Amino acid sequence: MSEQKPLFSIIKGNPDPTQIAALTTVLAGFAQQAAEQAKLDATPKVRSRWGELDRRLHDSNLYNPNAFINLTYR
Repeated sequence: MSEQKPLFSIIKGNPDPTQIAALTTVLAGFAQQAAEQAKLDATPKVRSRWGELDRRLHDSNLYNPNAFINLTYR
């Protein structure tokens, strides 16, 4: 079997088993949240370009005076 590296190591102090269990629970929860977030980040997202700055500054909808050149005004 392969050796798993420990989730954490206690460097200083003398915690009792309940404190170690509480710390293990909290750190395991953080590790699980990080794994779920990494999985969500790996899935491609549909992007909406509605509010992007380059689209607002792009001059694609300018008034064209030659658009109705064959139209006669009376």
